[in-house]
Amino acid sequence: MKIRALIFGAIVGLALAVSPSCGQPSSGVDAGTGGSSGSTGGGTASTGGGTSSSGGGTASTGGGSSSTGGGSASTGGGTASTGGGTASTGGGTASTGGGTASTGGGTAIACTLAAQQCGTGSACMVDMVSMSGIHTSCFTGDCDIVRQNCTAANTQCDYASPTPNGTPVRSCVAAGTATRGQACGQVVRCASGLTCIGAQLTDGGSQFTCEKYCYVDTDCASTEFCGAPVTITGSAEIPLICTAKPAACDPLNQSTCSTNEGCYPTQQGNLCAPAGTTAPGAACSNANSCSAGGACITLQSPDGGRMQECLKMCNLDAGMPSCTNQTCNPTQGGFGVCL
Repeated sequence: MKIRALIFGAIVGLALAVSPSCGQPSSGVDAGTGGSSGSTGGGTASTGGGTSSSGGGTASTGGGSSSTGGGSASTGGGTASTGGGTASTGGGTASTGGGTASTGGGTAIACTLAAQQCGTGSACMVDMVSMSGIHTSCFTGDCDIVRQNCTAANTQCDYASPTPNGTPVRSCVAAGTATRGQACGQVVRCASGLTCIGAQLTDGGSQFTCEKYCYVDTDCASTEFCGAPVTITGSAEIPLICTAKPAACDPLNQSTCSTNEGCYPTQQGNLCAPAGTTAPGAACSNANSCSAGGACITLQSPDGGRMQECLKMCNLDAGMPSCTNQTCNPTQGGFGVCL
């Protein structure tokens, strides 16, 4: 199994994550900037979406006040009832969860991970991870990988192929014995509720350890969050695992992170992640694909669509860092971006 980028909701439209992947270097972060759910209002601060309580964004991108909801529907603003933006721009309404099918939002979300309301024989699983966040659907399966509801003795729920080279499905299989954090592989299998995940080491080698399946943060320890999507080759389901929360930091003081890391704003706070190399003004696809001090922000393109671009973060109090020949525009994160 391979870990994708970890998922974070965003206070300024960024979704951040840092995770090692099986046999590949650490890849960074999905910039979840499109739709999101009714609770986040759709869109980002920089695109005029904001949350239902703030509704805003920046003045230059269709922000406005909480009473106006931030700009018009055509500019990506909208009110709390519209969720921010139009379906074509990735906003959507609270009932649609944000975005269009092509941007990862889809129409109505069929289920929620927390409620797990799909009914007997089905589970609510992530089926799409994009810059608009995540999308979920009900999938049939023999068991539940988080609730571990297999009834036969010494069995557990995990992904298995019913036939050689067949599509992996959630099935009751023989339970392993390796506990969380212990080494695992073809011979040593993980215990119930865990799965074997590979991470690349600094010396270029790989290490496989047992990690915990989850639906929501409360399935994890207080020092963790549920946000690492795992690729199951051949399956449309994207299970999540618990992972440690990155260190907190100050986005206006990049020295608060370790060498080769940058500080990026997320819903969980400002967190350190491996820094990218994309300079301000260039296109980006992940929040931490930007160099330290930059943020991958969704902007409205001239044709009315959306584009991702690295923008330099700046101090709204006229301190450092500052903008050069640009204006420091406020975001919901308490800092600005140069435009």
